[in-house]
Amino acid sequence: MRLGLALPQMGPFVTNDVVREFATRADQLGYDSLWAQDHLFYPLQPIDELGLPGGLWPAPYRHLMAPLELLSYVAAITRRIDIGTSILVSAYHRPVALAKQAATIDLLSNGRFILGLGLGWSKAEYKLMETPYEKRGDRSSDFFRALRECLGPNPVEYDGTFFQVPISETSPKPTGLGIDGTPRLRLLGGFWSEPGMRRTAEFCDYWVAGPHSIADAAIAGQEVNRMAREDFGRGPVKTILRVMASPSLPGVITLDSAPVAIPMQYWRGSVEDMLPQLLEAKVAGIDEITLDVNYFEGLPGPASWTCQPDFFEPLLRAAHA
Repeated sequence: MRLGLALPQMGPFVTNDVVREFATRADQLGYDSLWAQDHLFYPLQPIDELGLPGGLWPAPYRHLMAPLELLSYVAAITRRIDIGTSILVSAYHRPVALAKQAATIDLLSNGRFILGLGLGWSKAEYKLMETPYEKRGDRSSDFFRALRECLGPNPVEYDGTFFQVPISETSPKPTGLGIDGTPRLRLLGGFWSEPGMRRTAEFCDYWVAGPHSIADAAIAGQEVNRMAREDFGRGPVKTILRVMASPSLPGVITLDSAPVAIPMQYWRGSVEDMLPQLLEAKVAGIDEITLDVNYFEGLPGPASWTCQPDFFEPLLRAAHA
């Protein structure tokens, strides 16, 4: 089983030095992947209800590095570790431009880039980007088809319901390999509804499970693979379980400030506390775990970021054993 980490991306202690030390140490220790996510702003009068006091968004969103720029930097300072988005909200991007950005990062990282796409949840951000919230699922499927065309051989041309690409050349092209060994950009689906899982089965190499329990993620991952095999003649699709972590890092006095009230799995405490859950996921057939500490508001300073690759290393060894 693979083990990945969410990059330092959110909160007041994320700096150039923190990102560099965290990413290069994770690369040295043999972690499998580093991930970044997509949000645009922190509305002071939110229209999205997350179950937090006053309807406010999670406080770490006040400071969030842009994902593609962050990953471009990480691509330059690492050598072997995969880097990816989990996830970009397709509504905030356009297929031609994103194909150019993704292929560039893939080229500069020597084929280590994974492009993850999802629908997102924020109506405020949809409104900001002047993208209708309605029919977002159908729009996402059309986005994948247009993106696939732009990443494919030149010349490209696409005429879909939501997106059109005139006959043109869109280079560079990705240099990496899909998990089936074919030359292409690896894609990840961050969809949890039945239509979204079907979209993942049609287009993606990976499916990321967020709010699911370990058992439910394993079952849903099997269903994605069934659809990929039977309905689209493709596969496999690897299952990644994204876990919010509130670790007992040095200098952290309390674990009471657990991850924010969003419907995700989270693990608390020491690596010894987390190890049974990792082993459960391994036995269940989960292909990869991503540990995300960005939402844990108990971090006292930059050192609580830079120590994490070493702190979680026993879990890495257990995952690889």
